[in-house]
Amino acid sequence: MTGGPIDASLCLAGRDLVEPRPSPDGAWVLVGVKSAGRSGFVLVPTEAGPERTVAVDPPPTLGRGFGGGASCWLPDSSGFVYVGDGQVWVHRLDGQRRCLTNVESGREVQSPVVSPDGRHVAFTVDLAEVCVVPLEGAAGAVEHRFDSHDFVMDPAWGVGVQGQARDSTGSMAPELFWVGWDVPHMPWDSSAVMGASLTGGPWRTIVGDHHAGESTQVQQVRPHDDALWYVRDTDGWLNVHRNGSCVLAERFEHANPTWGPGQRSFAVSPDGRRVALNRNEQGFGRLLVVDLDANGRAAQVHEIGKGVHGQLHWVGDCITALRTGGRTPTQVVAYRESAPGTWTRSVLAVGPPVEWAALEHHLVEPECFTVTYMDIVVDVAVSVPVRAYRPERQTGGVIVWVHGGPTDQWQVTFMPRISYWVSRGWSVVVPDHRGSTGHGRAFQQSLRHEWGMADMRDVAAVIEHVQQSGWCTPANTVALGGSAGGYVALRVLEQHPERLAGAAVVYPVIDPVGLIDSTHRFEAHYTDTLVDVAAVREHRTRVAVDPLRIARPVLVIHGDSDPVVPVLQSQVFAEQSPWVELVVYPGEGHGFRRYENQLDEYRRIEQFIDRVCP
Repeated sequence: MTGGPIDASLCLAGRDLVEPRPSPDGAWVLVGVKSAGRSGFVLVPTEAGPERTVAVDPPPTLGRGFGGGASCWLPDSSGFVYVGDGQVWVHRLDGQRRCLTNVESGREVQSPVVSPDGRHVAFTVDLAEVCVVPLEGAAGAVEHRFDSHDFVMDPAWGVGVQGQARDSTGSMAPELFWVGWDVPHMPWDSSAVMGASLTGGPWRTIVGDHHAGESTQVQQVRPHDDALWYVRDTDGWLNVHRNGSCVLAERFEHANPTWGPGQRSFAVSPDGRRVALNRNEQGFGRLLVVDLDANGRAAQVHEIGKGVHGQLHWVGDCITALRTGGRTPTQVVAYRESAPGTWTRSVLAVGPPVEWAALEHHLVEPECFTVTYMDIVVDVAVSVPVRAYRPERQTGGVIVWVHGGPTDQWQVTFMPRISYWVSRGWSVVVPDHRGSTGHGRAFQQSLRHEWGMADMRDVAAVIEHVQQSGWCTPANTVALGGSAGGYVALRVLEQHPERLAGAAVVYPVIDPVGLIDSTHRFEAHYTDTLVDVAAVREHRTRVAVDPLRIARPVLVIHGDSDPVVPVLQSQVFAEQSPWVELVVYPGEGHGFRRYENQLDEYRRIEQFIDRVCP
C-alpha cells in the first residue's frame, strides 16, 4: 500500500455541504455549509464562476447528510427564507433581512416554504403543527395552524392540483400539503399525505390512511401542476408515484427512511414529463432520468450518473444534487442534457479538503455479498446483505461496524471513518441486519418486536462467516457501533463472546425499554414497534444488555447531554462490569460536535483496538 495511514485531523477537516437549492431563475445554488462548528450559506453559480459567502445573521440551523429543512428561495429569486435562532427569517440578496415569526423559545422550527404567489410562508413547529404566516406583515402573525397528526413534516405548496379549491374570485389558490403520522407508528411504518386550502375548510387525507387499515409509508410530497408526486412503498418498495400510480415499479428503493425533514431523492422536470430519481442498489447509488408516457409511467429510463445522489432539484434544463460515493468526496453537482439521453456533469462545490485527492489509494468501494444462514430461533433461512471495505493488503483484522437506527442503512457514501481504518490495513464489514432499509418493506419490518435479538443473530452470523472465510480470527475481530448500532454490537459481545476481542461503542442503547420514558419526542414510541414491551415487563424476554455477561473489553464513549440515549444508561452499565471503560464528554449530545472530542474519539478507539488486538 502506498503512503502512510490517514490522520484523524484530515477526517475532521473540510466542510459539510447541506441542502443545495437552485434559485427559481436557475442562476444560483444556495448551499448550506458547516465548518469548524459554524454554519452559513454560500451562493454558487450554476454556470462557471466563484462561490460567494452570504452574510446571514443569525446563522442558519442546518440539517445533516441528505436531509434539509433549513431554507427555501423566494419565487422571484430575490432572496430566500431560512431558519435561524429558532425563527424564520427572510434574507434578500440586497442585504435586507427581517424576522417573520415569534415562536416561543425552546421550540423547533423547520422546513420553511414560500407559496408560489409569494404571499405566505409555511413551516413546522416541533414536528407537531404546520403554521402559515404572511411574507409581508407583522412578525409572528400566524394565519393558519394545521395539526392533523401527532407528527407532521415537509409542508409543500401546490397550485392546480386535482381536487383543489378555488378562492372567492374563482382562481386557483395555493394549497398546502404535508406528511403526517400518529404514534405508536414511526413514519416508515404508516404515514399519509394531507392537504388543506387557505380559503377555509378542514384538512383532508390525500394519500394513505392508517386509520383505514393501511400500513404503508408516504413521503416527499411534490405538487406539480395537476399532479401530486410522492414516494410510497405500497408494493413493498419505496418507489416514486404520481397521482396514485407508480412511475417506475422495481425492486429497488428510491428514498431513505424519514429520520428528518427535507429529503429530496427525486425531482420532477419543469414540464412534468420526466423525473430524476436516485436508485439504491445494495447501498450503491445510481441517478436515473425517467421519461414518462401519456399515463405517467416509465417509458424509457436513462442512467445519468453513478454515486449516491440526494437533494435533487430540476430547474430549467439543469438538475442539481449532492453527490457522494466510496471514492467520491461529497460535492454539489449540476447535470445538463448535452444531447437527447446524454448528460454532462459539472462540479459546483466540494466539501472535504483537497488533500483527499492524493489519498485515492485509501479510498475503496466495498464489495457486496450475502450471508445466508438458518436462524434456528425462528426456524427460517435469513439472508443478510453485507458490504466489505478491504485494503490492498490486510495487515490488521476486521472491524464489524453496525449502523445505527436501527431502521437505517449506511449507503456507499464518502465515509472518512471507514477510510481511516482501511488505511491502517483493516477490513471494515458493514452488515445490513434485519430491520435495515434499502431492501424493501418486508426486510425493514422484519425487526418488529425483535430488536436486539434478530439483528444480533444476523451480525453474529456475518462475523462467523468472515472468520470462517479466513479474513480474521476472534482475536483480531472488533465490533463498533453508535446508538442502536452500539446496542447490537454489545448484544453480540454478550451472547457470543467467543467471536470477538472486544467492542467500542458510542452513546449506545443499553436498555431499550428504559428509553420509553427518557428519550426525545420523535423516538418516544419507537421502542413500542421494536420491542415486545409487555414480554419484557413480564420477565418473559430480556433485551437489555447484561453487564454480568460481558467477558471482553468494552470502550463506551457518551455525552452527558444526550437527549436520545441518556448517559445514565452507560454509567450504570459501566458501574456493574469491570470490563467496561467509560468516557463521558461534558456538554455533548447524540453525536459529538466539538472538534477536540471528535479527535479524542478517534484516538481512544484506536488505542483500545491496539490494546485488545495486539
